[in-house]
Amino acid sequence: MNKNVYLSILFTVLLLLFLSTSCTPSKDDLDTTATQIAEEIYTNQTTDVPTNTQNPSDTSVPTDTLVPTPEPTATTKASPTLTLTEILTPTLSTAPTLSSYQYFDLINQSHIQYLDADFEGAIDTYSEILSYSFQDEDKKTVYALRAEAYDAIGDHKAALEDYLVAYELGYESAMMINNICLDFALVGEPEKGLPFCDEAVEKYHSKFRKDRRGIAYALLGNYDAAVEDFQDVVDSLENATGVYANSIFRSRMEWLEALNEGENPFKTELLEELKQQNYLFIAESHIVHENHHAAINLLSKAIEQDPNEINLYHLRGIAYTKIYEPGLAIEDFDMVIESGEKSADIFFIRGTQYGLNGDHDKAITDFDQAISIDPEHGDAYYRRGLAYHSLADYEQAIEDFDKAIEIFPDYADAYRDRGVTLTMDNEFERAVTDFEKAVDLDPEDALSYHYLGWVNMQEQKYDSSIELFSKAIELDPNLIDSLLYRAISYGMMGELENVLNDCDTIIEKVPDYAYAYYLRGSVYSDMNDFQKAISDIENALSLGLTPDQKKDAEELLKQLEESS
Repeated sequence: MNKNVYLSILFTVLLLLFLSTSCTPSKDDLDTTATQIAEEIYTNQTTDVPTNTQNPSDTSVPTDTLVPTPEPTATTKASPTLTLTEILTPTLSTAPTLSSYQYFDLINQSHIQYLDADFEGAIDTYSEILSYSFQDEDKKTVYALRAEAYDAIGDHKAALEDYLVAYELGYESAMMINNICLDFALVGEPEKGLPFCDEAVEKYHSKFRKDRRGIAYALLGNYDAAVEDFQDVVDSLENATGVYANSIFRSRMEWLEALNEGENPFKTELLEELKQQNYLFIAESHIVHENHHAAINLLSKAIEQDPNEINLYHLRGIAYTKIYEPGLAIEDFDMVIESGEKSADIFFIRGTQYGLNGDHDKAITDFDQAISIDPEHGDAYYRRGLAYHSLADYEQAIEDFDKAIEIFPDYADAYRDRGVTLTMDNEFERAVTDFEKAVDLDPEDALSYHYLGWVNMQEQKYDSSIELFSKAIELDPNLIDSLLYRAISYGMMGELENVLNDCDTIIEKVPDYAYAYYLRGSVYSDMNDFQKAISDIENALSLGLTPDQKKDAEELLKQLEESS
């Protein structure tokens, strides 16, 4: 599966290769392309050559084996040079054809296994798929997927073999090329991986790609080149936020310090520790690709194996925030903070989750902590302003929004939400100024248009409110409040058909929206369509209205029943 660059690729490192290098090869000595490396491996293979005594109709044994075999011995003799096509193309007598239905059924099965962190099961399913005969266009994807699963269980040699097949078949992925770079180092051949490292860096233009190349350089003893690459990685992370990014930043700084002193930072203990962190890499891949439940499954399994690895809790907490599970996220962030992590960012992210959980007092406490650690944390001021607004402390909320804007003058959300807070004190003129500023800074923000429309509706400027609500709906068709207020504005203009259209849209999107039924029923009443009006008012009452709305609806229903 395609994946882009992730910070967690920085956490997967290498076997004990450094001590085996007796000299430092220069970059010129390694001036080989990745394509040449891959072609060499598959045009210089040796393999057993069994006598074909198999029944031609027997399709039980596939021949598309991909694992390079041992050097010839007394019982094995070299085969003629095999092309990649010959390796990958099974004969009809040994490989059954895979139908589209079977293919997608097996791919779906393997996908579920992978997302459930059942990597061994996924490998078995991918291997079953590859035992069939089907198009190379689909095969390259399966090889790449199986390679990722092998990497997940730490079988980097098998992963490398599959990655190289996928590469030769034309599979394109920045992550895959970077993984080839790493896996060559893991199997003891970093010099062969270096061309792939170069390709990843040059083709995909990301400083994060240089992390693995820096590792390869370090293992080859080329400390100057390693320092240059790691320094670029550190520069990229300097303004990054979060416990995970901070951890990576600190580790790379330690590596740089050792390399600058001419020492090898990759001692046995560090290598073994980093080898075990495949879970971090894969989990962040899931988070980036919004497979949040898969990330949670994977990280939970990792935590069972290593309950003292705090980065696992941090990443799982982030995954919980993505699926709106603030309570569970808070539990994981508690573990991070209790471990001794006291950064502004960890208090900030836990504070946001307290806010989503409705615990605004605790949210404010965490934002206080974040601000005390980093007085220029504009997001913490903004979020604390939201918490104060939720507690109806509008004066303090405005002060925090002011501070956020002082730190970040182009903070569109802060202008918008300060405007909302000003409307609570009926300061509509100042609010409009803030909403207009928010629109100037972020013309794609539907909420700013919505609030401008709301102020115009309060001031009975219905033509303007309809126009502004329409713009908000254009930007966000699911903004139900804009649909509702536009319907009300249409009603004040006497455009009853437009009211009905908007109510229909609301009810289609939110079938249990009681007030939409009440409003539509009122319009049907005005249009003397009493049966439809009665039906809608009864629906509104059954779904639940506010006490005042309920009183009015019951009175209207009584009148309708008398009229009909």
